[in-house]
Amino acid sequence: MGRRILTAAVALPVLLFVVWQGGWWFAVLIAIAAAIGAWELSGMAESWGQKPFMSVAVVLAAAFAVTYYFIPGPKYPENMEGVAIFPALIAVSAAVAMLLAHRLRGPFSRVLITFCVVAVIGGTLFCAPLLREFDSFSANAGLLWVIFLLGVTMATDTAAYLVGKAIGSHKLAPNVSPNKTWEGAIAGFLGAVVCGIFLNSVLDLGAHVSVIAVGSAVLGIAGQLGDLFESKLKRMAGVKDSGRLFPGHGGILDRMDSLMWNVVILYHMVALTTGSIA
Repeated sequence: MGRRILTAAVALPVLLFVVWQGGWWFAVLIAIAAAIGAWELSGMAESWGQKPFMSVAVVLAAAFAVTYYFIPGPKYPENMEGVAIFPALIAVSAAVAMLLAHRLRGPFSRVLITFCVVAVIGGTLFCAPLLREFDSFSANAGLLWVIFLLGVTMATDTAAYLVGKAIGSHKLAPNVSPNKTWEGAIAGFLGAVVCGIFLNSVLDLGAHVSVIAVGSAVLGIAGQLGDLFESKLKRMAGVKDSGRLFPGHGGILDRMDSLMWNVVILYHMVALTTGSIA
């Protein structure tokens, strides 16, 4: 626990500084996160017997994640939900394919698993720059929504971990992640809702409480499903953590397994509802 707290105390201020800066600072952060995430996911795939083209996956995932910054001409994130839905659907399809086709072998399997790595990492993080640059209706709106995303996701993870560790006894998915419990999952769900309502007030996001409560509840569920998805991949690979980047926390996928799916959902919710809450 001590190492987890120390790592968070060092990493969180750096993360918040880059998020606050936005622009190319944020683009570099997302590109690096995507590259490391693709490298870790490729490594796990190798552990369960597949051999993705790791260098290709790393480069393409990073490029896919920051595509927004290279779109020529004026860019309006609030009008791109129709475009952004395609990377999201590709990411979901690739995640399912990764679970179903992990026993495939041969040249085709190398191409397929490489595509899946790129799609899962790049297709989800594609929405991160869109959310951060969402400043059309009010200055700093994108910054505030990213802070909201981080707060709700962290509240979900923290509440689930603490309650599950303290009183958890009913296993949530013993064949996927033996340590996760229903008590922890419910606490994470409630933590997301409470934190979302609190941040809506503190950050003055302007959304109706009921909208925020429902949206936070969705994030609380989706984030935990993302966590279970990564847990399944780690179980397939026979590893405890996706990497060793963060002492006490594991790899970057261990830190963004919930965030990468939640950012897709939050971006689309904000893009679809901003007109009514601005």
